[in-house]
Amino acid sequence: MPQSLYFEITLEPHLKHSGLVTGRRIIFLAEVLVSAVKGGSEAPDDDQKVYETAQKLAADLTCMAMTGEYRQPGEDEMRVSIHSTSRMSNDLTERHPDAEKDGVRLWLIGAHPE
Repeated sequence: MPQSLYFEITLEPHLKHSGLVTGRRIIFLAEVLVSAVKGGSEAPDDDQKVYETAQKLAADLTCMAMTGEYRQPGEDEMRVSIHSTSRMSNDLTERHPDAEKDGVRLWLIGAHPE
């Protein structure tokens, strides 16, 4: 397993109360240190569990990257899709991450129409 796992995370917000997708996508790139995931994992030798935990940790940090706060009860849910990527560009990693916690770094790339 590599030292870090990289993910592209896409959030698709819903219109408040209606549940309809707004047609915009918010894109993030995440870097997750495998050592941080294994340190807190119940199954550090199970690569599949480590990978799934890394995805969850990265997705959980998206709200912090957008608003500076964790998701609050009562907020609208967003559709989340996560795709693995081989690495991140050097120009992005030289930029300060928008959110960082426990071996997970997240960069907000932008919002795109559907």
